[in-house]
Amino acid sequence: MNQAAERTTQKMADEARRASKQFAEQSERAAHANVEIMTSQAEALEHIWRSGNDLAARLTARSADQFARAMGISSSETRETAQQVAGNIGAIIQSSSVVAQCAGAISAEWMDFVRQQTEQSLQHMQAIVHSRTPQDLAVAQSKALRDEMDGLIKGARRIAEITLQAADEVTSKISDNAERVRHAA
Repeated sequence: MNQAAERTTQKMADEARRASKQFAEQSERAAHANVEIMTSQAEALEHIWRSGNDLAARLTARSADQFARAMGISSSETRETAQQVAGNIGAIIQSSSVVAQCAGAISAEWMDFVRQQTEQSLQHMQAIVHSRTPQDLAVAQSKALRDEMDGLIKGARRIAEITLQAADEVTSKISDNAERVRHAA
């Protein structure tokens, strides 16, 4: 009877190992696909923003020149204003690109977190199944809980770091643009 229970336990463990490996592989493929999609969407968005920026700059310059001529204002003042507007739009576009890249990095980090947690959960399940005494079971469960909490905290910290880095980049781009506008004026 004891050998039959061991064989059954071993079969369950083997099946759990196989299922976890398949799930981890599928999760990894899905994560890579999501990262590729996010990257291509970020690139497309950046291209659209750049095209819009060019169009807005041309239209602003043309409208400003026409308005200046109608009001008797010099064209150099009009050009400066148009350049400032174009610079501000450029800063917004650069900031949007940084935010899109941040979203892609967070998505990749999240998928990696899910994959790691799934693999770890399946390992913990195997340890729980192989527990022979109530003490072994308690140890396996407490280790599983500790590892899950540790993974959650590390994942949240990494996502916060990515977000903070993106916020720093956006702030820097906006500040640089403001400084250029001040010097140009």
